Amino acid sequence: MFRSELVTRSGSHYSSSAHFVQLQAARAALAVRHLFPELHMRDPIASDGRLVERMAAGDSVAQRELAARHQLSVYAQVYAILIDPMAAEQVVVETFDHAWRSARAFNAAAGSPLAWLSEIARELAQRRKRTPTTT
Repeated sequence: MFRSELVTRSGSHYSSSAHFVQLQAARAALAVRHLFPELHMRDPIASDGRLVERMAAGDSVAQRELAARHQLSVYAQVYAILIDPMAAEQVVVETFDHAWRSARAFNAAAGSPLAWLSEIARELAQRRKRTPTTT
C-alpha cells in the first residue's frame, strides 16, 4: 500500500516516497563501498562502453567502477518495482553479477551500458516480484 509519508526508524518524516528512495539508494551506495573498500577509479574518464569491454576481458575493477557509477540509478529502478529495500539491494548485486557474466554479449549498437544494466535489473526485479517468497 502506498503511503504519502514514510517514517524511518529514527522517527524522521519524509514528504515523499521519492525522497525515501533517494535515501535508500544512498544506503545501497554505502553498502557497495563497504563491500569493495579497495574501489578507486583507475581510469575516471573511461567511457562506460570501455568499462564493459574491460569486464569482458576479465577486469574485475572495471565491474566495480561500472557499479560505482550506476548503482544508485539501478537501485532506484529496482526499488520502484519491489518497494523492499533489502530485496532491492540483493537485486542490484545480482544485476552487476549478471553483467559480469554476460559482458561479452553486450552489444553497444543496441544501446548504452546503462540501458543494458537497466534491462537486466528490470528483468531480475520482475522475476523476484513474481516468485513467491517463503518464510
